[in-house]
Amino acid sequence: MWGHYDDFDPQLFDGKPYNEFYTQDEIREVVRYAATKHINVIPEIEMPGHALAALASYPELACTAGPYQVATKWGVFDDVFCPTEKTFTFLQDVLTEVMGLFPGKYIHIGGDECPKVVWHKSAFCQQLMKREHLKNENQLQSYIITRIDKFVTSKGRRIIGWDEILQGGLSPNATVMSWRGINGGIQAAKQHHDVIMTPGQFCYFNFYQGDLAQEPTAFGGSLSLAKVYAYDPTPANLSPTEATYILGAQGNIWTEYIATPDQAEYMIWPRAAAMAEVVWTPLTQKNYDDFTRRLPTHFERLSHLNVNYARTFYDALPSAKPTPDGHVEVSISAGTFASDIRYTLDGSIPSEESPRYELPLLLSKSATIRVATFQNGKPLSQLAKVEKAYLVSKATGKSYTLLNAPTSGRPDRNYSLTDGTTGAIGGYEVAGVVTFKNDLNTIIDLGKLEPVESVRIGFLKYTAKNICLPKQVEISISEDGKTFKPALTARTNAAESGKRAIIRLPFDFQPVTTRYIRIIARNVGKVPEGLRYPGRTAQLGIDEIEVR
Repeated sequence: MWGHYDDFDPQLFDGKPYNEFYTQDEIREVVRYAATKHINVIPEIEMPGHALAALASYPELACTAGPYQVATKWGVFDDVFCPTEKTFTFLQDVLTEVMGLFPGKYIHIGGDECPKVVWHKSAFCQQLMKREHLKNENQLQSYIITRIDKFVTSKGRRIIGWDEILQGGLSPNATVMSWRGINGGIQAAKQHHDVIMTPGQFCYFNFYQGDLAQEPTAFGGSLSLAKVYAYDPTPANLSPTEATYILGAQGNIWTEYIATPDQAEYMIWPRAAAMAEVVWTPLTQKNYDDFTRRLPTHFERLSHLNVNYARTFYDALPSAKPTPDGHVEVSISAGTFASDIRYTLDGSIPSEESPRYELPLLLSKSATIRVATFQNGKPLSQLAKVEKAYLVSKATGKSYTLLNAPTSGRPDRNYSLTDGTTGAIGGYEVAGVVTFKNDLNTIIDLGKLEPVESVRIGFLKYTAKNICLPKQVEISISEDGKTFKPALTARTNAAESGKRAIIRLPFDFQPVTTRYIRIIARNVGKVPEGLRYPGRTAQLGIDEIEVR
């Protein structure tokens, strides 16, 4: 897939087959090499869900005849293993081969994200549930996991499963990986089962670690170095006895959007160093300030090893606010080690000859600020990549009235449509955008009579999330805020597909002198045909509004 899962509507693919595999000898070499580094490699054989590739080769292991195709994109699919004796024989054969290659104590059997739709419709599954006195499909999943647990235990090993294996009852010898928050881990520990804590909000290194607009494509969400370090994997509400079942924590790196080893290293380091101290340092001895003091030494070691670590820790981050007189005041903050912040206003990469940041910048016109940090004349931040566009117009810092309320998910925060700060998109995240279930209907007060001839509006086109461009924009003007005269009506292309983006549309009209500007952007209502989810209720997404 090109880009992020939601980047394009319709989705685009590179057309290249992906069919690599490991030989048994290659597996043995991986295990041998890891052992020299005191690392145990734990294999994960996914069941009963995430099995579409297996069903494509062995359709007899499914509840319906198929045929099945290997997925061309990642996700959760309804087709799962059917718990027939043939399926159990197959899985036991696979696990026997796997256990012969991986000598460690644990075998991971997955157990996550298993839809129950096929089982609910399957006469075989319903008869099996009746025979085994299972109340629902969750208990059927528990039945499958328990049988596999018994088999793996008979071979002298232990199973690990994601926290969904708690559904329907936990298998006797299972170790639980708690990834959907911490509640699964708490539940398992209270049942005296071993737990590995790996909640996404603290442990998923495929999340962003810097500015959404500047980082390489990531899954979504934000996980800073400081947030990783702050994690305590032992929940406070466990008793001392229950707490002993927390084995530790795990940092995860999922590679849907990671194409190269360099990019994988960038996502892992230095967050893995923070995770190491989370699990290896007594809580009373953890100190983030001390950790960051020692971090440059880690960076030197990683550089010596040619590891591509992230330097977002050093990034200087701009933030802005409008001023009462219609300017944008930009402040830039950086970490302890950035003794020298340099910036440019034309989008070029800053160097040690660029202006030094000392006091907040007051912008009287639109500008793209790019920021880099230096120490002793050497750049600290990675590729000087922190970049932000700010818009200054006659609407900057001006108040407005929203005649239709925005959604609760992306609300208006203190006149964010005229604050001069543009939005950003990264992963599944959108920052700085206000969304509406109906029309945008707003009246902007310029504060005094002003000559005006143009309005520019940033619209979010994110059709994979049902956020479409408007079908029409109407602009009218008024000197008193009560009687409005039409200035422009323009049709727009609500059915526009392609790559998601914040699109700034210009609306030019005959020059007038006015104080109040009313903007109505008409929601298309339903997602048009030709897009990913036609017929769904559409929303409008609005970024910055400019008046010129």
